[in-house]
Amino acid sequence: MAGADIREPGGQTADLRFDLAWLWLGLLPFAVYGLFIVVFEGIRPAGLLFPLTDQPDSLKVAAAEAFRRRYLWLSAFAVAGALCIAVSVAAATTIRNTPIHGNRLAVVGVAIAAILIMLSIETYLGGVRWYSYLGKELFTAVFEKGEVYGTWTRLDLLDRGLDVIKWLGMIALILVTLCFVLTLAHPVQGASADEQKRLLAAAAKSQRTLLAHLAVIYVVAIVAMFSWMSWPAPYLVGEDAASAYSEVVNGAAILQAVGYSLGTAAIYLPAALILRQRAVRLAEKMSVPSRNVDGESRNLLSAGELLDQMGFKARPIDQLRQILTLALPVLVSLAPAVGDLLGTAVK
Repeated sequence: MAGADIREPGGQTADLRFDLAWLWLGLLPFAVYGLFIVVFEGIRPAGLLFPLTDQPDSLKVAAAEAFRRRYLWLSAFAVAGALCIAVSVAAATTIRNTPIHGNRLAVVGVAIAAILIMLSIETYLGGVRWYSYLGKELFTAVFEKGEVYGTWTRLDLLDRGLDVIKWLGMIALILVTLCFVLTLAHPVQGASADEQKRLLAAAAKSQRTLLAHLAVIYVVAIVAMFSWMSWPAPYLVGEDAASAYSEVVNGAAILQAVGYSLGTAAIYLPAALILRQRAVRLAEKMSVPSRNVDGESRNLLSAGELLDQMGFKARPIDQLRQILTLALPVLVSLAPAVGDLLGTAVK
């Protein structure tokens, strides 16, 4: 994850000026998530009842639960946790290495404050576990028995795993959001047009990298979600119950993926649009013909060519790639539902 890094001809890193007002952009994804929860939380199904097998300890059920389910979500959680840690470390390194003139402590303070606020909200307000919407007391009935790790039951293990993944993901997203905001830093006063051009090009490249990291975090989160939501499947009795539960899982994953895509857009689009506006203004300024000391017009690049050099050329393929990246969590969440529909059509 590379931050904007502008170096002078002598190899020194240029100081950047960062307007603290841009930190307000970091509130947008939280506002989107909050609105999403307010709108959709009340319409999730909460009273579904699924018939369970009366032979939960049979070899067939136990093998399916352990090998195809429990190990699957534990592996998915391990991958998701490792990815979030890697992204967080890279983002923190970018924040530390970005040569912000005078405002570094404020940026670090905002990151710490955001993490502490989220910790306080989760600690004191709590929240309903997602699995409560996948069938009334389904997970409790199936997994709140037997010790698997010290005094923990299987449900305790899932709860702790969900907490760890949630917090690792939240920290990663907060730090990545700050990295996006930091791409809006200006060079100090007196910087030449060429220096501004190099900064904008580096910032645009950094934003594209950050967007890819966001998409990967959310895609892995969707995969992990499918894995743990599928855990009770071996205990369901009958094809009708299995099909109905699969539909509930698919619907829950799609809805959450929509929230992820909206959150990605709220993090990426404001910073990207502001950066592009700056690039357009600079390109228009640099493309204005000027005369040298002999009175001859200088042969300058057009505004479009300058935008292309800075990485802001609006090509259809680039726009399509950005749209697909923003929609990637939703596309991944749709895969099982599409597979079910294709299977039904074949039958």
